[in-house]
Amino acid sequence: MGKTLSNRFTDFGPFLIGALMLTAALLRYRMFFNLVHLNHLREQAIVLIYFVSAIITVLGLFRLRAWGFVAAYIHIITATIYLSVSVIPYVFKYLKFGNSTISTLIMISNLLVLILIAFLHGRRGTAG
Repeated sequence: MGKTLSNRFTDFGPFLIGALMLTAALLRYRMFFNLVHLNHLREQAIVLIYFVSAIITVLGLFRLRAWGFVAAYIHIITATIYLSVSVIPYVFKYLKFGNSTISTLIMISNLLVLILIAFLHGRRGTAG
């Protein structure tokens, strides 16, 4: 029998989301190279956490490991709360709204990705 759409997404969803999160992080490469110009250690640590968690997320989600999902949670929370950036590339680049509206949309989209990651984490029943 054929797989349902839900089962197919459960199989390929982590790969898709991991690829999108890595793409979004790579598009912000300037943030990484400006790391030395940041004045405070806290700011440098947040940017490092953002990029390291993106790499760990991709490695873990591609291997369907539980630590990949945990890294995705950390990546999304860091992107949303501390950096106010979207974890999905190109979504808000061309919208012409005010800053508060864009920030709200970024928060909502990142929350939806967080919920989706949690759903996939629960469906996969990953170990390790």
